[in-house]
Amino acid sequence: MTGKVYLIGAGPGSSDLVTSRGLSLLKKADVVLYDYLISYHLLCQCRSDALLIPVGKRAGHHSLPQEEISREIVKMAEKYDIVVRLKGGDPFVFGRGGEEIQYLREHGIYFETVPGVTSAIAALSSAGIPVTHRGLARSFHVITGSTKDGGKIRNLDLYAKMEGTLIFMMSHRRIPEISAELMEYGMDPDTPCAIVSSGTYVTERRINATLRTVAGILKKEAPVPPSVFVVGGTAALDMNCDYDSLSGCRVGITGSTSFTGRMTELLKDNGARVLPLPNLSISPIGLSDGELADILSHEWLVFTSANGVSVFFDELTSHDIDIRSLAGCRFAAVGSGTENELRKHGLFADLVPNEYSVDALAAVLRDHILSECGNHPENVRVAALRSTIGSKCLYRSLTEAGIGFSDYPLYRPLMQNLTETYDEKADDGSLSLAAHLSDDKSPEYNPTLDYLVFGSSSGVHNFRPYLSKVRIAGALVAIGNVTAGEIRKIVDRDEKLNTIPVLTAEKFSASGILETLKKDWKKNRPSDE
Repeated sequence: MTGKVYLIGAGPGSSDLVTSRGLSLLKKADVVLYDYLISYHLLCQCRSDALLIPVGKRAGHHSLPQEEISREIVKMAEKYDIVVRLKGGDPFVFGRGGEEIQYLREHGIYFETVPGVTSAIAALSSAGIPVTHRGLARSFHVITGSTKDGGKIRNLDLYAKMEGTLIFMMSHRRIPEISAELMEYGMDPDTPCAIVSSGTYVTERRINATLRTVAGILKKEAPVPPSVFVVGGTAALDMNCDYDSLSGCRVGITGSTSFTGRMTELLKDNGARVLPLPNLSISPIGLSDGELADILSHEWLVFTSANGVSVFFDELTSHDIDIRSLAGCRFAAVGSGTENELRKHGLFADLVPNEYSVDALAAVLRDHILSECGNHPENVRVAALRSTIGSKCLYRSLTEAGIGFSDYPLYRPLMQNLTETYDEKADDGSLSLAAHLSDDKSPEYNPTLDYLVFGSSSGVHNFRPYLSKVRIAGALVAIGNVTAGEIRKIVDRDEKLNTIPVLTAEKFSASGILETLKKDWKKNRPSDE
Protein backbone atom coordinates (compact mmCIF):
# COMPACT_ATOMS: atom_id res chain seq x y z
CA MET A 1 0.00 0.00 0.00
CA THR A 2 1.10 3.55 -0.70
CA GLY A 3 -0.12 6.95 0.36
CA LYS A 4 -2.33 9.16 -1.73
CA VAL A 5 -1.15 12.16 -3.73
CA TYR A 6 -3.31 15.26 -4.03
CA LEU A 7 -2.50 17.64 -6.89
CA ILE A 8 -3.86 20.91 -5.53
CA GLY A 9 -4.18 24.20 -7.36
CA ALA A 10 -3.15 26.96 -4.95
CA GLY A 11 -4.68 29.75 -7.03
CA PRO A 12 -3.02 32.78 -8.60
CA GLY A 13 -0.87 33.99 -5.68
CA SER A 14 -2.79 35.47 -2.77
CA SER A 15 -3.06 32.85 -0.04
CA ASP A 16 -6.81 33.27 0.48
CA LEU A 17 -7.71 32.26 -3.09
CA VAL A 18 -7.10 28.53 -2.59
CA THR A 19 -10.27 26.40 -2.52
CA SER A 20 -11.65 25.18 0.81
CA ARG A 21 -11.01 21.58 -0.28
CA GLY A 22 -7.41 22.38 -1.12
CA LEU A 23 -6.82 24.15 2.19
CA SER A 24 -8.38 21.31 4.18
CA LEU A 25 -6.05 18.77 2.57
CA LEU A 26 -3.03 21.04 2.95
CA LYS A 27 -3.60 21.24 6.70
CA LYS A 28 -3.60 17.44 6.94
CA ALA A 29 -0.65 16.72 4.66
CA ASP A 30 2.41 14.77 5.80
CA VAL A 31 4.46 16.13 2.89
CA VAL A 32 4.01 19.18 0.66
CA LEU A 33 5.98 19.57 -2.58
CA TYR A 34 5.41 23.18 -3.58
CA ASP A 35 6.10 25.50 -6.49
CA TYR A 36 8.21 28.64 -6.30
CA LEU A 37 5.30 31.09 -6.46
CA ILE A 38 3.30 29.53 -3.61
CA SER A 39 2.47 32.05 -0.90
CA TYR A 40 4.49 31.82 2.30
CA HIS A 41 1.33 32.58 4.26
CA LEU A 42 -0.39 29.59 2.65
CA LEU A 43 2.51 27.32 3.61
CA CYS A 44 2.10 28.53 7.19
CA GLN A 45 -1.23 26.66 7.22
CA CYS A 46 0.62 23.32 7.02
CA ARG A 47 1.11 21.13 10.06
CA SER A 48 4.16 22.15 12.07
CA ASP A 49 5.67 18.69 11.54
CA ALA A 50 4.91 18.47 7.81
CA LEU A 51 7.83 18.08 5.41
CA LEU A 52 7.96 21.03 3.01
CA ILE A 53 9.89 20.49 -0.21
CA PRO A 54 10.39 23.33 -2.71
CA VAL A 55 10.49 21.93 -6.23
CA GLY A 56 9.18 24.76 -8.31
CA LYS A 57 10.27 26.92 -11.11
CA ARG A 58 10.76 30.55 -11.88
CA ALA A 59 11.56 32.33 -15.12
CA GLY A 60 15.25 32.59 -15.90
CA HIS A 61 16.46 30.48 -12.96
CA HIS A 62 17.50 26.86 -12.53
CA SER A 63 14.64 24.52 -11.69
CA LEU A 64 14.28 20.79 -11.19
CA PRO A 65 13.52 18.72 -14.28
CA GLN A 66 9.90 17.59 -14.43
CA GLU A 67 10.97 13.93 -14.39
CA GLU A 68 12.82 14.47 -11.11
CA ILE A 69 9.82 16.18 -9.54
CA SER A 70 7.61 13.26 -10.56
CA ARG A 71 10.08 10.75 -9.09
CA GLU A 72 10.15 12.66 -5.81
CA ILE A 73 6.35 12.68 -5.58
CA VAL A 74 6.27 8.88 -5.98
CA LYS A 75 9.08 8.46 -3.43
CA MET A 76 7.13 10.50 -0.87
CA ALA A 77 3.91 8.56 -1.58
CA GLU A 78 5.78 5.33 -0.82
CA LYS A 79 6.72 6.68 2.62
CA TYR A 80 3.78 8.86 3.74
CA ASP A 81 -0.02 8.68 3.79
CA ILE A 82 -0.98 12.17 2.57
CA VAL A 83 1.24 13.82 -0.02
CA VAL A 84 0.29 17.20 -1.49
CA ARG A 85 1.71 18.48 -4.75
CA LEU A 86 0.90 22.17 -4.42
CA LYS A 87 0.90 23.97 -7.77
CA GLY A 88 0.26 27.61 -8.62
CA GLY A 89 -3.01 28.41 -10.38
CA ASP A 90 -4.70 25.24 -11.61
CA PRO A 91 -2.79 21.96 -12.11
CA PHE A 92 -4.16 21.54 -15.64
CA VAL A 93 -3.66 25.10 -16.95
CA PHE A 94 -0.07 24.91 -18.18
CA GLY A 95 0.82 23.35 -14.82
CA ARG A 96 2.06 20.00 -16.19
CA GLY A 97 -0.34 18.27 -13.84
CA GLY A 98 -1.22 15.78 -16.57
CA GLU A 99 2.40 14.63 -16.83
CA GLU A 100 2.61 14.06 -13.09
CA ILE A 101 -0.64 12.07 -13.11
CA GLN A 102 0.63 9.87 -15.94
CA TYR A 103 3.73 9.13 -13.87
CA LEU A 104 1.64 8.34 -10.77
CA ARG A 105 -0.52 5.94 -12.80
CA GLU A 106 2.54 4.16 -14.15
CA HIS A 107 3.65 3.52 -10.57
CA GLY A 108 0.26 2.57 -9.16
CA ILE A 109 -0.06 5.58 -6.85
CA TYR A 110 -3.51 6.74 -5.74
CA PHE A 111 -4.19 10.37 -6.59
CA GLU A 112 -6.82 13.10 -6.67
CA THR A 113 -6.84 16.45 -8.44
CA VAL A 114 -8.18 19.53 -6.64
CA PRO A 115 -8.82 22.39 -9.12
CA GLY A 116 -7.46 25.85 -8.50
CA VAL A 117 -8.31 29.35 -9.67
CA THR A 118 -6.18 30.03 -12.75
CA SER A 119 -4.24 33.29 -12.92
CA ALA A 120 -5.34 33.57 -16.56
CA ILE A 121 -8.64 34.84 -15.16
CA ALA A 122 -7.92 35.78 -11.53
CA ALA A 123 -4.84 37.97 -12.06
CA LEU A 124 -6.71 39.98 -14.70
CA SER A 125 -9.82 40.21 -12.52
CA SER A 126 -7.71 41.47 -9.62
CA ALA A 127 -6.42 44.24 -11.89
CA GLY A 128 -9.96 45.11 -13.01
CA ILE A 129 -9.85 43.42 -16.41
CA PRO A 130 -12.72 41.07 -17.32
CA VAL A 131 -11.94 38.33 -19.84
CA THR A 132 -15.39 38.65 -21.44
CA HIS A 133 -17.73 41.62 -21.65
CA ARG A 134 -20.97 42.15 -23.54
CA GLY A 135 -20.30 43.89 -26.84
CA LEU A 136 -16.51 43.56 -26.54
CA ALA A 137 -15.58 39.90 -26.15
CA ARG A 138 -17.76 36.79 -26.40
CA SER A 139 -14.84 34.41 -25.91
CA PHE A 140 -11.35 34.25 -24.43
CA HIS A 141 -8.33 32.20 -25.41
CA VAL A 142 -5.52 31.20 -23.07
CA ILE A 143 -2.18 30.68 -24.79
CA THR A 144 1.21 29.71 -23.41
CA GLY A 145 4.15 31.90 -24.34
CA SER A 146 6.59 29.17 -23.31
CA THR A 147 7.11 26.36 -25.81
CA LYS A 148 8.97 23.10 -25.19
CA ASP A 149 11.55 23.76 -27.90
CA GLY A 150 11.77 27.52 -27.27
CA GLY A 151 10.45 28.20 -30.78
CA LYS A 152 7.80 30.60 -32.00
CA ILE A 153 4.26 30.54 -30.68
CA ARG A 154 2.14 28.69 -33.19
CA ASN A 155 -1.09 29.93 -34.76
CA LEU A 156 -0.59 33.62 -34.02
CA ASP A 157 -1.91 34.24 -37.53
CA LEU A 158 -5.20 32.61 -36.48
CA TYR A 159 -5.32 34.36 -33.08
CA ALA A 160 -4.85 37.73 -34.80
CA LYS A 161 -8.17 37.21 -36.62
CA MET A 162 -10.18 36.18 -33.52
CA GLU A 163 -12.61 38.58 -31.92
CA GLY A 164 -12.21 37.36 -28.34
CA THR A 165 -9.72 38.25 -25.61
CA LEU A 166 -6.23 36.80 -25.99
CA ILE A 167 -4.46 35.85 -22.77
CA PHE A 168 -0.78 34.93 -22.96
CA MET A 169 0.69 33.08 -19.97
CA MET A 170 4.42 32.68 -19.24
CA SER A 171 5.15 35.17 -21.99
CA HIS A 172 7.04 37.89 -20.12
CA ARG A 173 10.09 38.02 -22.35
CA ARG A 174 8.15 37.46 -25.56
CA ILE A 175 5.63 40.32 -25.35
CA PRO A 176 7.42 42.51 -27.98
CA GLU A 177 7.61 39.51 -30.32
CA ILE A 178 3.94 38.59 -29.76
CA SER A 179 2.66 42.13 -30.29
CA ALA A 180 4.77 42.58 -33.45
CA GLU A 181 3.52 39.32 -34.99
CA LEU A 182 -0.13 40.02 -34.15
CA MET A 183 0.17 43.35 -36.00
CA GLU A 184 2.00 41.65 -38.87
CA TYR A 185 -0.92 39.23 -39.21
CA GLY A 186 -3.43 42.05 -39.43
CA MET A 187 -4.51 42.94 -35.89
CA ASP A 188 -5.18 46.67 -35.45
CA PRO A 189 -2.10 48.36 -33.87
CA ASP A 190 -4.44 50.39 -31.67
CA THR A 191 -5.92 47.26 -30.07
CA PRO A 192 -5.82 47.73 -26.28
CA CYS A 193 -3.53 45.46 -24.31
CA ALA A 194 -2.25 45.28 -20.74
CA ILE A 195 0.40 43.55 -18.66
CA VAL A 196 -0.57 42.43 -15.15
CA SER A 197 2.53 41.73 -13.10
CA SER A 198 2.39 39.77 -9.80
CA GLY A 199 -1.39 39.53 -10.03
CA THR A 200 -3.26 39.30 -6.67
CA TYR A 201 -0.04 39.94 -4.70
CA VAL A 202 0.43 43.14 -2.73
CA THR A 203 3.01 44.04 -5.42
CA GLU A 204 0.47 43.73 -8.25
CA ARG A 205 1.03 46.17 -11.07
CA ARG A 206 -0.98 46.90 -14.21
CA ILE A 207 0.57 48.50 -17.31
CA ASN A 208 -1.83 49.71 -20.01
CA ALA A 209 -0.77 49.98 -23.64
CA THR A 210 -1.74 49.19 -27.23
CA LEU A 211 -0.12 46.68 -29.54
CA ARG A 212 1.71 49.58 -31.19
CA THR A 213 3.12 51.02 -27.92
CA VAL A 214 3.66 48.03 -25.63
CA ALA A 215 7.22 47.19 -26.72
CA GLY A 216 8.39 50.76 -26.13
CA ILE A 217 6.67 50.95 -22.75
CA LEU A 218 8.31 47.71 -21.67
CA LYS A 219 11.77 49.19 -22.21
CA LYS A 220 10.96 51.89 -19.64
CA GLU A 221 8.64 50.12 -17.22
CA ALA A 222 10.33 46.67 -16.88
CA PRO A 223 7.63 44.78 -14.92
CA VAL A 224 8.84 41.65 -13.14
CA PRO A 225 7.42 38.16 -13.69
CA PRO A 226 5.10 36.44 -13.11
CA SER A 227 2.96 38.40 -15.52
CA VAL A 228 -0.03 37.92 -17.77
CA PHE A 229 -0.29 39.65 -21.16
CA VAL A 230 -3.84 40.35 -22.32
CA VAL A 231 -4.89 41.66 -25.75
CA GLY A 232 -8.35 42.82 -26.77
CA GLY A 233 -11.08 45.34 -26.08
CA THR A 234 -11.56 44.31 -22.44
CA ALA A 235 -7.94 45.30 -21.69
CA ALA A 236 -9.07 48.93 -21.85
CA LEU A 237 -11.60 48.43 -19.04
CA ASP A 238 -11.00 49.01 -15.32
CA MET A 239 -13.56 47.22 -13.16
CA ASN A 240 -11.82 47.88 -9.84
CA CYS A 241 -13.57 49.78 -7.05
CA ASP A 242 -11.32 52.74 -6.32
CA TYR A 243 -13.36 54.50 -3.65
CA ASP A 244 -13.03 52.11 -0.69
CA SER A 245 -11.35 53.89 2.23
CA LEU A 246 -8.04 52.04 1.62
CA SER A 247 -8.23 51.50 -2.15
CA GLY A 248 -4.73 51.29 -3.63
CA CYS A 249 -3.10 51.06 -0.20
CA ARG A 250 -0.40 48.38 0.21
CA VAL A 251 -0.07 47.15 3.79
CA GLY A 252 2.30 44.60 5.30
CA ILE A 253 1.36 42.99 8.60
CA THR A 254 3.86 41.29 10.88
CA GLY A 255 3.13 39.36 14.06
CA SER A 256 1.58 36.07 15.06
CA THR A 257 -0.48 34.12 12.53
CA SER A 258 -3.69 34.87 14.44
CA PHE A 259 -3.01 38.64 14.49
CA THR A 260 -2.03 38.82 10.83
CA GLY A 261 -5.13 36.82 9.93
CA ARG A 262 -7.46 39.21 11.76
CA MET A 263 -5.77 42.30 10.34
CA THR A 264 -5.72 40.91 6.80
CA GLU A 265 -9.46 40.37 6.81
CA LEU A 266 -10.15 43.84 8.23
CA LEU A 267 -7.91 45.61 5.74
CA LYS A 268 -9.06 43.70 2.67
CA ASP A 269 -12.67 44.50 3.58
CA ASN A 270 -11.68 48.16 3.27
CA GLY A 271 -9.98 47.81 -0.13
CA ALA A 272 -6.32 47.46 0.87
CA ARG A 273 -3.83 45.11 -0.73
CA VAL A 274 -2.34 43.11 2.12
CA LEU A 275 0.91 41.20 2.58
CA PRO A 276 0.71 39.00 5.70
CA LEU A 277 4.17 38.48 7.18
CA PRO A 278 3.56 36.17 10.15
CA ASN A 279 6.98 36.09 11.80
CA LEU A 280 5.92 34.73 15.18
CA SER A 281 4.75 31.24 15.97
CA ILE A 282 3.54 30.00 19.33
CA SER A 283 5.27 27.16 21.17
CA PRO A 284 3.22 26.04 24.24
CA ILE A 285 5.33 25.22 27.28
CA GLY A 286 2.89 22.86 28.99
CA LEU A 287 1.52 22.97 32.53
CA SER A 288 1.49 20.25 35.17
CA ASP A 289 -1.63 19.12 37.02
CA GLY A 290 -0.35 20.93 40.11
CA GLU A 291 0.23 24.18 38.24
CA LEU A 292 -3.26 24.09 36.73
CA ALA A 293 -4.78 23.40 40.15
CA ASP A 294 -2.94 26.40 41.58
CA ILE A 295 -4.06 28.63 38.69
CA LEU A 296 -7.69 27.69 39.29
CA SER A 297 -7.37 28.75 42.96
CA HIS A 298 -6.75 32.40 41.98
CA GLU A 299 -9.53 34.97 42.13
CA TRP A 300 -8.42 36.71 38.93
CA LEU A 301 -7.02 35.25 35.73
CA VAL A 302 -5.37 37.87 33.51
CA PHE A 303 -4.84 37.42 29.77
CA THR A 304 -2.66 39.81 27.79
CA SER A 305 -3.21 38.21 24.37
CA ALA A 306 -5.64 36.04 22.43
CA ASN A 307 -2.83 33.48 22.12
CA GLY A 308 -2.73 33.14 25.91
CA VAL A 309 -6.46 32.40 26.02
CA SER A 310 -6.19 29.80 23.26
CA VAL A 311 -3.21 28.00 24.82
CA PHE A 312 -4.80 28.02 28.31
CA PHE A 313 -7.99 26.35 27.15
CA ASP A 314 -5.98 23.81 25.15
CA GLU A 315 -4.22 23.00 28.43
CA LEU A 316 -7.53 22.53 30.24
CA THR A 317 -8.73 20.16 27.53
CA SER A 318 -5.51 18.13 27.46
CA HIS A 319 -5.75 17.66 31.26
CA ASP A 320 -9.48 16.74 31.10
CA ILE A 321 -10.45 19.74 33.22
CA ASP A 322 -14.08 20.81 32.88
CA ILE A 323 -14.74 24.48 32.16
CA ARG A 324 -16.97 24.55 35.27
CA SER A 325 -13.77 24.43 37.32
CA LEU A 326 -13.41 28.13 36.45
CA ALA A 327 -16.60 29.06 38.32
CA GLY A 328 -14.69 30.82 41.11
CA CYS A 329 -12.47 32.87 38.79
CA ARG A 330 -12.88 36.30 37.30
CA PHE A 331 -11.25 37.31 34.02
CA ALA A 332 -9.34 40.39 32.90
CA ALA A 333 -8.46 40.92 29.23
CA VAL A 334 -6.03 43.43 27.74
CA GLY A 335 -8.29 44.36 24.83
CA SER A 336 -11.11 43.48 22.48
CA GLY A 337 -9.19 40.76 20.59
CA THR A 338 -8.41 38.92 23.83
CA GLU A 339 -11.94 39.53 25.09
CA ASN A 340 -13.40 38.03 21.91
CA GLU A 341 -11.20 34.94 22.24
CA LEU A 342 -12.62 34.42 25.73
CA ARG A 343 -16.14 34.68 24.29
CA LYS A 344 -15.35 31.81 21.94
CA HIS A 345 -15.01 29.64 25.04
CA GLY A 346 -18.30 30.86 26.53
CA LEU A 347 -16.74 33.31 29.00
CA PHE A 348 -17.14 37.06 29.30
CA ALA A 349 -14.35 39.27 30.61
CA ASP A 350 -15.10 40.97 33.92
CA LEU A 351 -12.61 43.74 33.22
CA VAL A 352 -11.25 45.29 30.02
CA PRO A 353 -9.46 48.67 30.11
CA ASN A 354 -10.62 51.47 27.82
CA GLU A 355 -7.04 51.82 26.60
CA TYR A 356 -5.86 48.50 25.22
CA SER A 357 -2.39 48.17 26.76
CA VAL A 358 -0.80 46.10 29.51
CA ASP A 359 0.03 49.30 31.42
CA ALA A 360 -3.63 50.35 31.37
CA LEU A 361 -4.76 46.84 32.30
CA ALA A 362 -2.39 46.78 35.29
CA ALA A 363 -3.62 50.16 36.56
CA VAL A 364 -7.33 49.41 36.10
CA LEU A 365 -7.07 45.97 37.70
CA ARG A 366 -5.08 47.32 40.65
CA ASP A 367 -7.57 50.11 41.32
CA HIS A 368 -10.53 47.74 40.95
CA ILE A 369 -9.11 45.24 43.45
CA LEU A 370 -8.17 47.95 45.98
CA SER A 371 -11.64 49.44 45.81
CA GLU A 372 -13.20 46.04 46.50
CA CYS A 373 -10.93 44.63 49.21
CA GLY A 374 -10.25 47.73 51.25
CA ASN A 375 -7.24 47.29 53.52
CA HIS A 376 -6.52 43.64 52.71
CA PRO A 377 -5.27 43.42 49.12
CA GLU A 378 -3.04 40.47 50.10
CA ASN A 379 -6.16 38.32 50.29
CA VAL A 380 -6.67 38.65 46.53
CA ARG A 381 -4.62 36.41 44.23
CA VAL A 382 -4.03 37.27 40.57
CA ALA A 383 -2.54 34.91 37.97
CA ALA A 384 -1.16 36.28 34.69
CA LEU A 385 -1.37 33.72 31.86
CA ARG A 386 0.83 34.86 29.00
CA SER A 387 4.05 34.50 27.00
CA THR A 388 7.55 34.10 28.39
CA ILE A 389 8.40 37.69 27.45
CA GLY A 390 5.41 39.41 29.01
CA SER A 391 5.69 42.99 30.28
CA LYS A 392 6.87 43.45 33.89
CA CYS A 393 4.42 46.27 34.57
CA LEU A 394 1.70 43.87 35.78
CA TYR A 395 4.04 42.44 38.40
CA ARG A 396 5.26 45.88 39.54
CA SER A 397 1.84 47.50 39.67
CA LEU A 398 0.11 44.71 41.59
CA THR A 399 2.87 43.68 43.99
CA GLU A 400 3.62 47.30 44.95
CA ALA A 401 -0.06 47.56 45.92
CA GLY A 402 0.29 44.43 48.10
CA ILE A 403 -1.82 42.23 45.81
CA GLY A 404 -0.84 38.57 45.51
CA PHE A 405 0.57 37.97 42.01
CA SER A 406 1.63 34.81 40.15
CA ASP A 407 3.10 34.74 36.65
CA TYR A 408 2.45 31.63 34.55
CA PRO A 409 4.25 31.64 31.17
CA LEU A 410 2.13 29.50 28.84
CA TYR A 411 4.06 29.77 25.57
CA ARG A 412 7.18 31.02 23.86
CA PRO A 413 6.89 33.28 20.80
CA LEU A 414 9.27 31.80 18.22
CA MET A 415 10.68 33.35 15.09
CA GLN A 416 9.60 31.98 11.72
CA ASN A 417 12.40 32.51 9.23
CA LEU A 418 11.22 34.34 6.12
CA THR A 419 14.04 33.17 3.88
CA GLU A 420 14.79 29.81 2.43
CA THR A 421 18.01 27.82 2.61
CA TYR A 422 17.65 24.92 0.26
CA ASP A 423 20.24 22.48 -1.07
CA GLU A 424 19.05 20.77 -4.20
CA LYS A 425 20.59 17.38 -3.34
CA ALA A 426 21.03 15.54 -0.07
CA ASP A 427 23.91 13.12 0.50
CA ASP A 428 21.78 10.17 -0.56
CA GLY A 429 20.90 11.80 -3.88
CA SER A 430 17.36 12.72 -2.86
CA LEU A 431 15.92 16.22 -2.69
CA SER A 432 16.67 18.04 0.54
CA LEU A 433 13.76 19.18 2.66
CA ALA A 434 13.22 22.89 3.14
CA ALA A 435 14.62 24.01 6.46
CA HIS A 436 12.68 27.25 6.20
CA LEU A 437 9.89 28.70 4.13
CA SER A 438 9.73 31.02 1.15
CA ASP A 439 12.31 32.91 -0.82
CA ASP A 440 13.03 36.61 -0.56
CA LYS A 441 13.16 36.87 -4.36
CA SER A 442 9.50 35.92 -4.56
CA PRO A 443 7.10 38.70 -5.64
CA GLU A 444 5.63 38.50 -2.14
CA TYR A 445 8.86 39.41 -0.41
CA ASN A 446 10.45 42.22 -2.35
CA PRO A 447 7.63 44.74 -2.03
CA THR A 448 7.19 48.46 -1.70
CA LEU A 449 4.60 49.02 1.02
CA ASP A 450 2.70 52.11 2.05
CA TYR A 451 2.53 50.84 5.64
CA LEU A 452 4.10 48.08 7.69
CA VAL A 453 2.06 47.14 10.76
CA PHE A 454 3.43 45.63 13.97
CA GLY A 455 1.12 43.88 16.43
CA SER A 456 3.57 43.47 19.34
CA SER A 457 6.96 44.60 20.63
CA SER A 458 8.32 41.06 20.28
CA GLY A 459 7.21 41.12 16.66
CA VAL A 460 9.26 44.28 16.13
CA HIS A 461 12.35 42.70 17.65
CA ASN A 462 12.03 39.51 15.61
CA PHE A 463 11.30 41.29 12.32
CA ARG A 464 14.30 43.58 12.62
CA PRO A 465 16.60 41.55 10.29
CA TYR A 466 13.99 41.82 7.50
CA LEU A 467 13.22 45.54 7.69
CA SER A 468 15.94 46.33 5.16
CA LYS A 469 14.22 44.05 2.60
CA VAL A 470 10.94 45.95 2.71
CA ARG A 471 10.69 49.40 1.16
CA ILE A 472 8.33 51.68 3.10
CA ALA A 473 6.72 54.49 1.12
CA GLY A 474 4.55 55.68 4.01
CA ALA A 475 4.94 54.77 7.69
CA LEU A 476 5.57 52.07 10.25
CA VAL A 477 2.47 51.47 12.38
CA ALA A 478 2.40 50.21 15.98
CA ILE A 479 -0.55 48.74 17.86
CA GLY A 480 0.43 50.57 21.05
CA ASN A 481 2.98 52.76 22.83
CA VAL A 482 5.27 49.91 23.93
CA THR A 483 5.43 48.55 20.38
CA ALA A 484 6.03 52.07 19.01
CA GLY A 485 8.90 52.47 21.47
CA GLU A 486 10.54 49.29 20.18
CA ILE A 487 10.18 50.52 16.58
CA ARG A 488 11.81 53.86 17.42
CA LYS A 489 14.78 52.12 19.06
CA ILE A 490 15.49 50.46 15.72
CA VAL A 491 14.80 53.32 13.32
CA ASP A 492 16.73 55.86 15.40
CA ARG A 493 19.89 53.75 15.03
CA ASP A 494 19.52 53.10 11.30
CA GLU A 495 20.08 55.98 8.88
CA LYS A 496 18.14 54.12 6.16
CA LEU A 497 15.08 53.92 8.39
CA ASN A 498 15.17 57.01 10.58
CA THR A 499 13.28 59.16 8.09
CA ILE A 500 10.27 56.81 8.13
CA PRO A 501 7.39 58.09 10.31
CA VAL A 502 6.11 55.90 13.15
CA LEU A 503 2.34 55.95 13.76
CA THR A 504 0.65 54.63 16.91
CA ALA A 505 -2.95 53.45 16.91
CA GLU A 506 -5.08 55.68 19.12
CA LYS A 507 -7.01 52.61 20.20
CA PHE A 508 -4.70 49.67 20.91
CA SER A 509 -6.51 47.04 18.85
CA ALA A 510 -6.90 45.75 15.29
CA SER A 511 -9.80 48.14 14.71
CA GLY A 512 -7.66 50.96 16.13
CA ILE A 513 -4.94 50.22 13.59
CA LEU A 514 -7.54 50.23 10.82
CA GLU A 515 -8.79 53.67 11.82
CA THR A 516 -5.23 55.01 12.03
CA LEU A 517 -4.48 53.75 8.52
CA LYS A 518 -7.72 55.18 7.11
CA LYS A 519 -6.98 58.60 8.56
CA ASP A 520 -3.39 58.71 7.34
CA TRP A 521 -4.19 57.25 3.89
CA LYS A 522 -6.94 59.81 3.34
CA LYS A 523 -4.44 62.56 4.07
CA ASN A 524 -1.46 61.14 2.17
CA ARG A 525 -2.94 58.99 -0.60
CA PRO A 526 -1.01 59.55 -3.85
CA SER A 527 -2.77 61.61 -6.48
CA ASP A 528 -4.17 59.80 -9.51
CA GLU A 529 -2.47 62.38 -11.74
